[in-house]
Amino acid sequence: MDPYHYENIHDPHGCSFPIHPQPPFLHHYPAAALAESRVRGGTGRRRPGVKLSTDPQSVAARERRHRISDRFRVLRSLVPGGSKMDTVSMLEQAIHYVK
Repeated sequence: MDPYHYENIHDPHGCSFPIHPQPPFLHHYPAAALAESRVRGGTGRRRPGVKLSTDPQSVAARERRHRISDRFRVLRSLVPGGSKMDTVSMLEQAIHYVK
């Protein structure tokens, strides 16, 4: 079972959403909140002696993944209970709110 399992409401499209109030949250934050928030530095995830590729395509893909992770981190902080949800549940919650 998913460690982030909640009692869910299921909609006719097969999506499920955690049960909790739907406060307005997105309009309280300026677009600047979506600015890149990552602080560069060592993450400790690389193995010793393994170098990152300097191929332009690999560098671009790595940067894109970092930007996506940053945006998910910002969205997770904006969604009520987002820090307790897996990524799919958090996105479903945001989609449900926007609809």
